[in-house]
Amino acid sequence: MGASQLCATRLAPRSLASPGSSAGVAPTVNGLFFGDGDNTRYQLYAVSQYGSRLYFYLDNPVLYVALVISHSFNDNVFDRRGRATAYIKDAGWNNRPASQLYNSEFSEFILSCGAASYTWKQAYAYRPGGVGAFVSDHLGPAGGGIAPPGIASASSFAWNINNYEAKAPGDRLWDMYVHGSQDTNWKSPWLGSGDYVIGLDGYPASGAIGYSTQFEYEWPMVYEWSVDLSAVCAGNSLYLIAGSSHHSPSKIGDVEDDPFGAPDLGDSEAKLTDFGDLPAAYGTLQADDGARHTIVIGDAYLGGNMPDAETDGQPSADALGDDLAGNDDEDGIVFLTPLAPGRQALIQVTAAAQGYLSAFVDWDANGTLDPVTLISATGPAPVAPGTLGDTHLPAAGAYTLRVGVPAHATGLMYSRWRLTNLPDQGGNSPTGRASSGEVEDYALASIGDRVWHDLDADGAQGPGEPGMADVAVRLLDGSGVPMLDADGDPITTMTDRDGNYTFPGLPPGQYRVEFVAPGGYTFTQQGRGCDPDLDSDPDAITGRTPGVTLAPGQTRVDLDAGLVATPTSVGLAAFRAGVRGRSAVVSWETGSELDILGFYLYRSDASGGQRLVLAEGFIPARATGAATGERYEFEDGDIEGGDAYYVLEVQTASGTNATEPVRVWLRPQGWALRLLPIGRR
Repeated sequence: MGASQLCATRLAPRSLASPGSSAGVAPTVNGLFFGDGDNTRYQLYAVSQYGSRLYFYLDNPVLYVALVISHSFNDNVFDRRGRATAYIKDAGWNNRPASQLYNSEFSEFILSCGAASYTWKQAYAYRPGGVGAFVSDHLGPAGGGIAPPGIASASSFAWNINNYEAKAPGDRLWDMYVHGSQDTNWKSPWLGSGDYVIGLDGYPASGAIGYSTQFEYEWPMVYEWSVDLSAVCAGNSLYLIAGSSHHSPSKIGDVEDDPFGAPDLGDSEAKLTDFGDLPAAYGTLQADDGARHTIVIGDAYLGGNMPDAETDGQPSADALGDDLAGNDDEDGIVFLTPLAPGRQALIQVTAAAQGYLSAFVDWDANGTLDPVTLISATGPAPVAPGTLGDTHLPAAGAYTLRVGVPAHATGLMYSRWRLTNLPDQGGNSPTGRASSGEVEDYALASIGDRVWHDLDADGAQGPGEPGMADVAVRLLDGSGVPMLDADGDPITTMTDRDGNYTFPGLPPGQYRVEFVAPGGYTFTQQGRGCDPDLDSDPDAITGRTPGVTLAPGQTRVDLDAGLVATPTSVGLAAFRAGVRGRSAVVSWETGSELDILGFYLYRSDASGGQRLVLAEGFIPARATGAATGERYEFEDGDIEGGDAYYVLEVQTASGTNATEPVRVWLRPQGWALRLLPIGRR
């Protein structure tokens, strides 16, 4: 195509994480939920009777908890002296002074781990000794019980009061008395109807409420706390329960308590759990008895990051759902080589402690996770070969596993890896609950497409252009270095009878593909046309494609190579000139036309330099792409006589090949001159 060609813009691939994602960032215990983005970090754990929501985040071994009270039950709206104004009524209150928000509100929490259990009431807000900054913990007048040691806690009320700064002198919308004792003069910066309408960033008439960027104010009532579980729950699994939150008064009359369901401490599904994130078809969701592990603090796990907790599986095509939902805890498995069909591959497995490893791979893209066969292993301790199912890793550390890849392996090759403290704890299966350890899921990638015979040499795959079988294709890394299998041999493949090839089971990263042109062929033009799925990708000299980056779970089927027969005069079997009556007759024969597009016939001087094109210009080949030849003949009656020289220029897909001049002598006569194309004999 020419430089003026217009092609549609090709869209960039979608980012795996949405812009502004806070995955992997621990919450801040300050009482804010919406104001500091914690709402994008926490996971929902339970919902109370009246719609309050309990959230958690496990940055193992630190557990973070947030309780967000439903604004239909209670919130941070209050007015001076509890006046029954439109300001209060529109938020759902009849009477709500600020003094009722502190020294009376509390929520009850229960943290259970093994024999240890902590039950305490976290006061919403109070001021120790009646002066200074407000705090929120179990020590206030409305608090009580025994909280876990080392707990950090906060509330939205304490944040709002402690962080108030006047917006302007005399600003009536903010007239809290912050560090004094005139409690009855406080009011929230509520923007509703009535006597405080300004119509900006305020308390909504309905729906969810969040954070006011204008007033830096958290509208919902929020309780928040965190605790380092390694100090209180080591060796035990966890239950997290909010018993009830207490509000006096509430928005629904005499009802002042908003309870959560009574916990069943014998229910294993109530424990904090690590789930997988393969596509749902592989048994990932709890409803499908998905792979899941009860989290035990200080337990055996894979990699350097302890497992986080989810309330259910996080299925995704790239097997990154777990990582994007919480911590990136899937770091225990590294694919050191591709999983090349019929070869052996190297995989590194890191165990934080001794444990029992099970592994499963979908070798043939049929949706079933099959066992993995261990051939040998190196690492901190000997590992027995055989099926990787409850296979003992006797010590902590990194093991390099040599595994066999079936000859029929194909596709992305999704895999699941499970580690437990002991055998027979449920990890030796691609689905089901295990009573300890961790599950890690991985999606590999695939690359490939087609090698074809570009008959018209336009650089684009056209209808009827055949694939080319038995063309060698090599897999390279992004720098052009050959990728190797476990034995150090380069990974290559051959195109099938339709010209197709594939490299399955590739670890995410950057790759190139190198095509090896068979004898008698060269590569067609690179990157022609508007459709990247139909162009030729390799450089015409090196046969190598540009680097492409493969993400987990990604299949690239657009790395194609077009081949044209090498331009050579071998395809021209004969070229001659003779006399027929008063005309010169020029004829030629081709031995094959695999790469011949057509011809130009010239009358020239003796050197073949100055030329006059004859016939009707370009003469198309009659059997382009065929291995058989053709015969062509033209009669030139447009000369007076004497010597005439003819040159045949053969047009091929990748260049031009001209013959040496051939001579014919005609006796000078004054006959009429004409040019007549002669058909094929």
